[in-house]
Amino acid sequence: MDENLITIIVTALTSGSLVGSIASLATLKFTRKKAENDATKTTQEVYQTIIRDMQESREELKKDNKEMGERVRTLETNQRSQQQRIDKLSGVITRISPMACALALTCTKHVEFETDPKPTDQNEKI
Repeated sequence: MDENLITIIVTALTSGSLVGSIASLATLKFTRKKAENDATKTTQEVYQTIIRDMQESREELKKDNKEMGERVRTLETNQRSQQQRIDKLSGVITRISPMACALALTCTKHVEFETDPKPTDQNEKI
């Protein structure tokens, strides 16, 4: 009986009416076209999403770049101010370092202060 069933199914499929064959071809063509359209639509949606993400990333990068530029300018201004303060303080240190060394007990560069100056020609004239 299995052979008869298979034979009936094969005969029905191969000896189908002309209308049935045309309908199956039309349905097959329509199904294929619909699948192509769906695939194209999906591809376009993916591309649109990628484009949108890239535009958002570009805007974020522009914003970050602007913020970094402002931070760099602020840091440069602060650095110039600090350098000016350092230069000023190093001048002060240069001027007072001999006095500080004179007061320190462990300093090897003592400035000798004479408590009783030796008479010179000018002192004798006075």
